[in-house]
Amino acid sequence: MSFLVRLFAIAVAVCLLCLGQADTGYNTNQRILKIRELGKRGASAIPALAEYLTDPDSGIRLEAVKAIVRIDTEQSIDPLVQATHDKDDEIQIRATDGLVNAYLPGYVVKSGLTSSLTRGVRQVKTY
Repeated sequence: MSFLVRLFAIAVAVCLLCLGQADTGYNTNQRILKIRELGKRGASAIPALAEYLTDPDSGIRLEAVKAIVRIDTEQSIDPLVQATHDKDDEIQIRATDGLVNAYLPGYVVKSGLTSSLTRGVRQVKTY
């Protein structure tokens, strides 16, 4: 009987692991939505957004950088400097754009000189 109990426990554990892996996309989307909502709160949300800069998922880190750039306050500078050291090129570029925007307001919205570089990076990655 104990063999069947152990076998059942292993089967349940395997099923739970499979469900967790299948649910990853949903969790990522939920976290991205949370980051976007935090970004709408303004400067008070920067500490919470900065925590996402160390997330293992580059998509999550990218959304956090975008939100911090949109907030565009003096408190945005330190997290953006941190993001310039990210291993993902697009995150580095967006963080740099945000830093430039802090000193040249309207840079990201109006010209975004590196936006063409960002498009180029995306095109190279899809090639």
